[in-house]
Amino acid sequence: MNEQTEADLVGGGNEAVTEPKINLRDLYENLGGSGTSDSGRNQLTDSQRDAFAGPLAKAVGIPRNHISIRALNDDKQTGRAASETIAERVRSDVEMLDWVFVGRCTGETETYSKILSYMDRNAYILGGISVFIGAKPDWRVIGVYFDKDQRKTAQGICEFLDYDFSKAKEVKVRDRRNLTKNLSDYDDPVADGVFLLEKTRRTIRSELMRKKCICLQGPPGTGKTVVGKSISNETALDQSRVLNLQFHQAYSYEDFVVGWRPSSEGNLRVLEGAFLKFCDIARENQGDPYVVFIDEINRANVSQVFGEVLSLIEATKRDGEFAVSLAYTDPENERTFFVPKNVFVVATMNTADRSLSIIDYALRRRFSFIDLEPAYGTAEFHEFLSRNCVPSGLIDEVSERFLNLNRVITEDTRALGPGFELGHSYFCGFIPKDQSPEDWYSNIVKHEIEPLLRDYWMDDEERVTEQLALLKEPLVIVPESPLGEESDPQV
Repeated sequence: MNEQTEADLVGGGNEAVTEPKINLRDLYENLGGSGTSDSGRNQLTDSQRDAFAGPLAKAVGIPRNHISIRALNDDKQTGRAASETIAERVRSDVEMLDWVFVGRCTGETETYSKILSYMDRNAYILGGISVFIGAKPDWRVIGVYFDKDQRKTAQGICEFLDYDFSKAKEVKVRDRRNLTKNLSDYDDPVADGVFLLEKTRRTIRSELMRKKCICLQGPPGTGKTVVGKSISNETALDQSRVLNLQFHQAYSYEDFVVGWRPSSEGNLRVLEGAFLKFCDIARENQGDPYVVFIDEINRANVSQVFGEVLSLIEATKRDGEFAVSLAYTDPENERTFFVPKNVFVVATMNTADRSLSIIDYALRRRFSFIDLEPAYGTAEFHEFLSRNCVPSGLIDEVSERFLNLNRVITEDTRALGPGFELGHSYFCGFIPKDQSPEDWYSNIVKHEIEPLLRDYWMDDEERVTEQLALLKEPLVIVPESPLGEESDPQV
């Protein structure tokens, strides 16, 4: 036997070292799954995912954690898979263009065309490359989508999986910026799991640019906090440029702007509050947007918290010529203060909480107020819940029952009114795997809706009992076939 040199061992000799050719059939068999979930999707173990994604990643030169594999039994599950892979990408801190989505289609052959039809319209929200693999009658690639900036990698994937690249479809990823921490990278009627029409989102963005200060107001369950955070992150482009504040009854001017605080030496000294320090940072980086997000702004005494700064947040007074002296000033470091032009304020306000402070006219004049309303009965709400695998019949029942309940609340002008309606976000989450749709609905009504209604009508037990009885009536849900065809109704 000839003696091998170190160069030979690492492939540096005269004879090239080649990788053994992958058997595609064996590779695809790793996608076979090891069981079935409650939602009907074949489950994959982590080792099975790695056994498929590892060789693929190595072949095209991308990190293994850039590949997401999701199961699709039919076109109804594509929306849920999209939400899951977006969340996975965010957790992995991978930019959308670098993300490779693999859809493992294990349903009947006739579902493939429906899945691809859906993806023709929506592949741009999944990642830079999307690959769909069918299991019947034999494992094979049935469709590939790619962004033009990922053409080379997409070609490599097609070559590795023995798919004709000329059949792959070019799409344009919705958002090409680094928004890995933001789930609302795409034009979807739902942002971060909470329903939000794109028309409303555009209004919010427009008003924020115009006024620089907006307040999202509405009854409980309309997604004010989540929408506010989403808009804040989108505007700032970087979460490090967002100041998140939760106002409460004890929150003060000293916390927000400036105040005297005891030092470690036992003396009093002037310390800058959260807003003042944030504005100083923004002033040093005028080219970047900075956003202050204030959740439940009316839980504090707003005029007292803002003090003289209230006049400075106006869009027309964002300049040094409007600088003012603050209530507390360090004698050794006297200064004036103004709010820079690149600072935006996004606030939320609950219209149903009787214990909260009333917003005075001085503050209202400096904010643009935008109403977020319940979305029961809208086509977009129905579509979103369908994509969360909520049965269509249950969606109809939820919409009908809560439209009726909100009508009763709105007409009760003596105790309640429009500001006390119940929002849609109670039902915007996924159904847990260990619960039936009926149990999921019943738990929401029992543990979230019922306590709120008892608080609303604490002096009218008869009204509470009447409305709860209507909400708790037996559900009549029409089961759906895997292809969405209706069968006989069941109670």
